Amino acid sequence: MTYPMKLVYRIDSLLGLIKLQSKAFFPLSHRLSMFHGIFFYMTLYDKSDIS
Repeated sequence: MTYPMKLVYRIDSLLGLIKLQSKAFFPLSHRLSMFHGIFFYMTLYDKSDIS
């Protein structure tokens, strides 16, 4: 597995743990939008960190 896929897997399992603990059901679209928000934030953070 490449590093980004490992990161995706860890984030997915983390979201799964949070979902289990809160016993709330997140639709797939909501989880995907969360993924996009996380990735967008991470890329912004990386770019600002590099410059």
